[in-house]
Amino acid sequence: MIGNNSYAVAKMVFEQFCKERNWMFISIGKKPKNETQGLARCVDDLGQPRTFLINKNGYYFECLPGKQFVYTPYVLEEKE
Repeated sequence: MIGNNSYAVAKMVFEQFCKERNWMFISIGKKPKNETQGLARCVDDLGQPRTFLINKNGYYFECLPGKQFVYTPYVLEEKE
């Protein structure tokens, strides 16, 4: 269980998150010290690796150096 979703559902949702951004899914799993949270990895369209914390409510936070996190909305906003 990752957040409120089963592993299979959480994986499918993160794969779609990556697909919408033209990123490549790498992995998803439970956070070792807190099993209600998940860690997911992908590679963006520029080849840069990205790691996301998925909290128990299903929100995505990109992990940055220095234990900083930035909220990343699941749905992309349309550009005008």
